[in-house]
Amino acid sequence: MSTVSDTFSFDNIDPTLLALSEREPPAPKRKAEVPVPKRNAGDTGLYAGCDLAGRKLACLFNPYVSPRTALEVGIAESHGREQDIDMDLEEFSRYVAAYEAILVHLPWLEDALRARSLDSNDFTKIADKITTGMSEQRSMDLSTVKHAGLAYVPFNMDGKFVFDPPIPKTEDKSNQGFNHPQLARLLCPRKKVEMFDRNPDAMMAGLQDGSIPATTFNWPTFFYEDGVYDPEDRLKGLFRGHIAWRFYVHLFIGPSAASNGRVTSNTSKKSKNRAWNLLRVTPHIIAYVHIIAYLTLSSAPKWANEFGDVDLQAMSWTIVEMFEHSDDWTHETLEWWNTYVVLTISMPNAYWT
Repeated sequence: MSTVSDTFSFDNIDPTLLALSEREPPAPKRKAEVPVPKRNAGDTGLYAGCDLAGRKLACLFNPYVSPRTALEVGIAESHGREQDIDMDLEEFSRYVAAYEAILVHLPWLEDALRARSLDSNDFTKIADKITTGMSEQRSMDLSTVKHAGLAYVPFNMDGKFVFDPPIPKTEDKSNQGFNHPQLARLLCPRKKVEMFDRNPDAMMAGLQDGSIPATTFNWPTFFYEDGVYDPEDRLKGLFRGHIAWRFYVHLFIGPSAASNGRVTSNTSKKSKNRAWNLLRVTPHIIAYVHIIAYLTLSSAPKWANEFGDVDLQAMSWTIVEMFEHSDDWTHETLEWWNTYVVLTISMPNAYWT
């Protein structure tokens, strides 16, 4: 059986190919006196941009938030009616942040909501269109890496690695995840991977029936940089795995960059980084690509909030919140992610953070 071995290197990706934008930095988050779009048929008027805002919300903030709830919480908070919202402080804070994130790309919406110039039908349609944008973006991203993402498993993508048994390119994923020895090892909690290597069959059976817990906060092996795990320092190497990195490159820069370090100029559409003028990798992006990678390697047939004993929504928030403390691990991990893709990390804080 082939193993995931050798030494992973970024050397095959030319950093100049990953330059994210040649344009000037974007304008600040808020623009003063942004006019409210007029009501027109279709999406060219009042609802223009809502779908795109949803797409960005999924990738750059959190793929699990409810836009309608975010708008309701944001309105209540802005009018000093926090007591009208029945949720705990942590969830409330997250939804206030989601509201602010929506306003970044729908800057006219804040004045309209504060002035209460939208009727209930407008409010519902705006929330629905943002929600649709999120759903479409999640589905599209998951679809594009469904088969291609499996090629990012080996350290050395020289064609020598093969899955044993083979994984056919079909809609059915029931032979993946804990049902496949190589993928089961990657999804196995990192602290138990040595046990897995000693007895793969027994570990696979335990992971399948739940007697060996693989839960939300038992970080899977592929979340870690290979060969550096330290049980006394469980942050060492965390979120530096080559698989999540390649998923990021595929989704935000382009499949050619992920597979062979080349960014083609004849692509039919711009990458996210160029289309959205993204200049750095944020904790929210790191969380998003880890969730997409987890679902891809697993046997999950489609996007899910939970799979097995793993609450993916809680996992995504936990990843983001781990970067809220300014310490050596935070700075070193973000520097690791940005070394190969960012022209500069000293840009203004102008994105979904």
